Amino acid sequence: MRWMLVVLALAGYAGSAGAGEWQVDRQARDNQVRFVSTVAGFSFAGKTDRIDGYAWWPGAELFAGESRLLFEVELDGLDTGIGKRDRDMRKVLATDRWPKAVFKGQILRYEPVDSTVTAYRVTVKGRCSLHGVER
Repeated sequence: MRWMLVVLALAGYAGSAGAGEWQVDRQARDNQVRFVSTVAGFSFAGKTDRIDGYAWWPGAELFAGESRLLFEVELDGLDTGIGKRDRDMRKVLATDRWPKAVFKGQILRYEPVDSTVTAYRVTVKGRCSLHGVER
């Protein structure tokens, strides 16, 4: 099974001395993770809003230095629109044993999405852990 996760999460700001941090606002309606799965030529899509995580950077300047981010997606919340497929997918993913997909990475580049600078498009490099496998 091949997975592609696209994370579109709204984050709230929480600052600390000499560093910056954004936490995922778990109450935001627009948080969303979408995926596409392709199995033997058949593909389907799904989504969930059950995501948590943060972006952190050590300097006062936005995303300065060795920035880090982490996102956790609760796999029991994945919805493809078909209940049986969702149950089968949870069984294949063994969500009772591995309940979350985790992405840990570093922000390489960023740019404002609009002129109000309330959203950023970022390029990241990192590792994803899913079903006990990290890549």
